[in-house]
Amino acid sequence: MHHPEATLIIPLRTSRCLALAWIGVHAAALAAVVGTSLPAWLQVAALPALALHGLWGWRTRLHWPEDSRLVCSASGEWSLEVAGKSAERCSTAVATWVQPGVVVLRLESGKAGRPGVVLCADAVDADLHRRLRVRLRRTGGAAERDGGLQPAVRRGT
Repeated sequence: MHHPEATLIIPLRTSRCLALAWIGVHAAALAAVVGTSLPAWLQVAALPALALHGLWGWRTRLHWPEDSRLVCSASGEWSLEVAGKSAERCSTAVATWVQPGVVVLRLESGKAGRPGVVLCADAVDADLHRRLRVRLRRTGGAAERDGGLQPAVRRGT
């Protein structure tokens, strides 16, 4: 049994389920643009925009290089460590969404934009996924009511 306050080190891997959903949504959007009665110039502009968005999302949100990991210390500090880049220290999880099959974390790093991590159950060890969900629910970092994306409860700084 693990101590509830132990540091969690979660290796980040690409989720097949999330990748299939991402590809499916973008393929449906491309088909919808082609199948509409939009002017040709608008279709020509929309198709590459959708394709570029799909590729951007794949590179920034879905595909994790080897040796990438998310670390949550016992003190509640978060670190997103992507292979080949320096670790991005994050003070808190500002918003989370926790369900048995998926955890969505939006982290605050002080930089422009916030790093986000989507952890599907098929891309994370089952025990680590459970421990992360329990920790987020216990520390107020998850929306308990209505399952929506909610700001995390901030503890004294």
